[in-house]
Amino acid sequence: MNILMLSEDPVLAVPGSEAHERVREYARVCGEMTVVVLTADAAVRGMGAMDSLTWYAAAARSPFLRRWRAFRMVRTLCRRRRFDALTVQAPDEMGLLMYLFARVYGIPLQVQVHADIMSPWYRRASWRERACYYFARFLLPRADGIRVVSERIARSLTGQPMCVPRERISILPVATDISRFISAVPDSELTRRFSNFSFKIIAVGRFVEREKNFFLLIRAMARLVEKNPYALLVLVGAGPDEARYRRAIISRKLERNIIIEPWRTDLPVFLKSFDCLALSSYFEGWGRVVVEAMAAGVPVIMTDVGLAGELVHNGREGLVVAIDDEIGFAGALATMAGDRALRTSMGERAQDAVSGHLDNSREKYLADYRASFLRLVGALRNRALQ
Repeated sequence: MNILMLSEDPVLAVPGSEAHERVREYARVCGEMTVVVLTADAAVRGMGAMDSLTWYAAAARSPFLRRWRAFRMVRTLCRRRRFDALTVQAPDEMGLLMYLFARVYGIPLQVQVHADIMSPWYRRASWRERACYYFARFLLPRADGIRVVSERIARSLTGQPMCVPRERISILPVATDISRFISAVPDSELTRRFSNFSFKIIAVGRFVEREKNFFLLIRAMARLVEKNPYALLVLVGAGPDEARYRRAIISRKLERNIIIEPWRTDLPVFLKSFDCLALSSYFEGWGRVVVEAMAAGVPVIMTDVGLAGELVHNGREGLVVAIDDEIGFAGALATMAGDRALRTSMGERAQDAVSGHLDNSREKYLADYRASFLRLVGALRNRALQ
């Protein structure tokens, strides 16, 4: 097969990056892959090729100009070559662009969905998420195939108002190498650093409030600290809302109990040094950091998003709380803080669950990736013969 992908992940055009190497593997199992990447970095402008992967960088500082260049590149490629399938990484305006090319050139289209676009919390996030929702309403029922990262998203697309036939949907969870997390050991230096705290919570993610809802954690911690002054929350990440979080921590006099740390490269070891992971998001497609924490044997407290109900069941591998429920989240934190045996048993079940649910063979994942395109091409051929 020969696949043409349109992506807005600029790292794909950087040889040696994790994303680039991952797409090289996709190209290997599919036969051949061409990727058009939108990027604001003029340094990666142009074309590159390695093994069975070819990539073109539609580079420009202006978002409009990037999209115009991507349009011209995809049009030229479709005119010059015959592709077995087109794929795009989101059901947004670029997804609509690929839909038009798919129809003009008679090529089947696969749309990837990484976010829970049918969640009402997703549509409330900003004008961009709301616009993406309406693009998806048009595009997904018309796509030849859809690849999603969780059963939650698959169910939402088969119901109203999408009504996408289940046979068009492939579920392929976010690829995660959990071996490093299973074998990690706690950091002795970190253990000494936080030795004055009896209950240590970690939260990891981009500091983007409209999605991650870290303010919920700050408010819940204010409640927890009233009863447990030796509780600690460490927020790991970076993003545009970091200054707002720092102000909120200071205004609630929680500087001792809430610490902000930058992104870390030693996340497996770091995670193992905490008593639980907290995820407070308004919406998630999957929740990779939850999988990583579970693999490390760390129990989870999370809102009812992403893989909740699929990998994390309330009271078994962790505690699941309603979205934006401050009192419920604070209560879950207090429950976990007060019961060491519960934390241990949940952590063990979490590790067993993630090891049993995910087939961590890289070749198995790549085979499933290839199969999603084979089903797409085969279904289109069958319809043509009928």
